[in-house]
Amino acid sequence: MVRVVHVGNNYWTVSKKRPATSNDPSATAGIEMEQWPKRRALYHATEWLEWLGCEDAMMRDPSAFSS
Repeated sequence: MVRVVHVGNNYWTVSKKRPATSNDPSATAGIEMEQWPKRRALYHATEWLEWLGCEDAMMRDPSAFSS
């Protein structure tokens, strides 16, 4: 599952939205995206991505990915 979306200089945290009326723990009603505050994206992105387990998202050059 995608946990972080990075487009341009903006980041969004992605999470599953659970329906309020369902007792099924696997049921989802879509996704929610919360945009990161500008200060977090500019100055603390590396730490937050590491905390979320998304360290690879900091690679900026596509050639840095192994083929």
